[in-house]
Amino acid sequence: MLEVEMGWEDWGYEFTNDLSTRDILECLLKSVPSSIREKVTPLVAPWDARWRAATLRVAEPQWGRFRRGDARIERVPESEIAWWNFRVPKVSWSFEEDRHLYTFVDEDE
Repeated sequence: MLEVEMGWEDWGYEFTNDLSTRDILECLLKSVPSSIREKVTPLVAPWDARWRAATLRVAEPQWGRFRRGDARIERVPESEIAWWNFRVPKVSWSFEEDRHLYTFVDEDE
């Protein structure tokens, strides 16, 4: 998180790799009993708030577009892609040079 807040200095691949960590956490939260989920979710919320503050919303997801199906890789419907995958760092030398490739979305949409 601190790397994104201070200014992302790595390549886009590393960013998407790090995004997958939040997906794993979400998968774990969905798989545990509600009694555990109710205790852990409030611990995750401040980190999610920090993520929102340190990133900008974009139209295209940076991660989570595909998943393994029974026999092949399948495309994930956009409605099933988690919100954190639609964000890029506010401060980043690696994303800055590609900024023209992104469609930024108003936070209120």
